[in-house]
Amino acid sequence: MLERDIIVVGAGVAGLSFALYAAKRFPNRSICVLSKGEFFDSNSYYAQGGIAAVMDQHSDSFKAHIKDTLVAGDGLSDPEIVKLVVEEAPLRMQDLMDWGVNFDRTSDILELAREGGHSAKRVLHIRDHSGRSIVEALLAACVSKDNIQLHKNQVVQSLSLDSKGACIGLTVASGEEAIEYRSSNTVLATGGAAYLYRKTSNPEAATGDGLALAIQAGAKMRDLAFVQFHPTVFPRKGGRDFLISEALRGFGAILRNKEGEDFMYKYHPLGSLATRDVVSRAIYQEIAQDSRDHVSLDLRHLDQRKLRAKFPTILNIILEEFPHIDFKKDLIPVTPAAHYFCGGIATDAWGKTSVPGLWAIGEVAGTGLHGANRLASNSLLEALVFAKRAASKLNLSLASTVQQSSAPEQFHYPDASKTIEKLRHLMFEKVGIYRSKEGLRQAFEAINTFISEAQISPEIQTQDIILHNMLSVAKAVVEDSLAQKENKGAFFLSDLAENPHC
Repeated sequence: MLERDIIVVGAGVAGLSFALYAAKRFPNRSICVLSKGEFFDSNSYYAQGGIAAVMDQHSDSFKAHIKDTLVAGDGLSDPEIVKLVVEEAPLRMQDLMDWGVNFDRTSDILELAREGGHSAKRVLHIRDHSGRSIVEALLAACVSKDNIQLHKNQVVQSLSLDSKGACIGLTVASGEEAIEYRSSNTVLATGGAAYLYRKTSNPEAATGDGLALAIQAGAKMRDLAFVQFHPTVFPRKGGRDFLISEALRGFGAILRNKEGEDFMYKYHPLGSLATRDVVSRAIYQEIAQDSRDHVSLDLRHLDQRKLRAKFPTILNIILEEFPHIDFKKDLIPVTPAAHYFCGGIATDAWGKTSVPGLWAIGEVAGTGLHGANRLASNSLLEALVFAKRAASKLNLSLASTVQQSSAPEQFHYPDASKTIEKLRHLMFEKVGIYRSKEGLRQAFEAINTFISEAQISPEIQTQDIILHNMLSVAKAVVEDSLAQKENKGAFFLSDLAENPHC
């Protein structure tokens, strides 16, 4: 059993920035950061677009950013949370710059991009690899702190609770060993769960482990039905499909259907710059009328020199798949894919969950910021704001409980890898962009069947832990979907569309 003052699960922007804020406040306390895989295997690392923040009060305003966020959230965002996140944004951007993040500038003035749903240019970026550059800077800053320990390839098996239901640490599967950590403060910063879906922009690590741990510990959840699909994901023959940032559409790229039509204006006055939920459903409808499984992104009319300068990573990935493509003549195939969980573990304005001693920040948390649909580039912003707020509220005066807890049950599934693929297909087909009550009931029955196949086992198998977590989250998403009374943002149930009063 290992004792630490603070345990952080997750090494993306939320977890790493929290560790830095906590290290500054508590320079003599031990902070342990656990990464499920390698330190560069997170949604944060693969984020392209950047971070939304009002940095130019002459051409933008907090009021405008707040309004854009509330409109995207389709009536389910918490206005007070939106206000505090937007107003704290410039301070958090300065923190990033202090930690060594160099945002793109022209003549020492920040370059600000516009993305879907935004009424102004307010997205700070580092070309089209913002997440990678930010994570690299945060990791370097963490390594420089003597009281921050970074551990990779650590899969959390369960949270440990005392007799009163407070979180007192966790159990980690490290190889074939189980390691118990004790702490009075455990922070979940594990990211989302979009790998639950067959088509996704997320890496394989995004299986909802933090969500599942919280569900199993009895924490309150919120808005799990609202899974955002990113409209423009580039399908690859081998390896993970690749997200094409909507910053490209902000730069002027246009979505076209099989007939070459700029079809988005049929669905929304903002055209290709409408919010992600609108664009994803529009593409889905176009594909349904088409013999192809994609629409196209048109870059032909853009300034090719500026295009290559601003989006080198995206263009290089496309060229790897299609070496002979000519961006002045050819179109890029894109399709919607599961991207972001708008809901999560319910927290207050400081990152506290309903379980004492347990905190949640980043995509795993349901703060109320995103509501029914996340506004582009608000995710890394939310992670930073709540990392700072949570670190400022930590109470380390409480002595960590060192009592032994019973070892968690370990479940074994006869063929975990095959069941994972079955589950991912099931979620994409039945719990995707368009849902129906019958499809959700079928998904619920299938998930329960998968769960019933589990056997108690003394052996620790990482694949079994991951599948068990995926099933816990999938079931919760289906249950919350069946409980919805109206279509909002990223959630669309065909039964409700046919009968609005259902």
